[in-house]
Amino acid sequence: FSNVLCRQAMLQRITIPDVVPSDLLPGSKFSLVAGDFEEIYGVETDPDEPQAGQWNAILTCFFIDTAKNIVNYLRIIHRILAPGGIWINLGPLLWHWENNNTNDTSIELDLEEVKALARTIGFEIS
Repeated sequence: FSNVLCRQAMLQRITIPDVVPSDLLPGSKFSLVAGDFEEIYGVETDPDEPQAGQWNAILTCFFIDTAKNIVNYLRIIHRILAPGGIWINLGPLLWHWENNNTNDTSIELDLEEVKALARTIGFEIS
């Protein structure tokens, strides 16, 4: 029941289009990438980021809580979205780097803080 606001929200029906990538029309932009998100999509100061403004929609599923620095993740997501693009996030905030044994620093925010940060970066939340 992590991050469930109430039982009604937990049982609320939603629909997500299910598409087989091989069935997409030629020229469709679809990407599923394995690797370090910040290394693949660049850091905020990279002026040559080829993905900037290229994505109409980004779905992150059980992802943002893998960040050591959520600020970087949200800045990158915002930068690679096309104007008018949409970001959909699904999953809990179980911060993978919290209480780590490697002494790596990390930022762990609650949901309201994540929303406030997203607004500050430029996202409109609906």
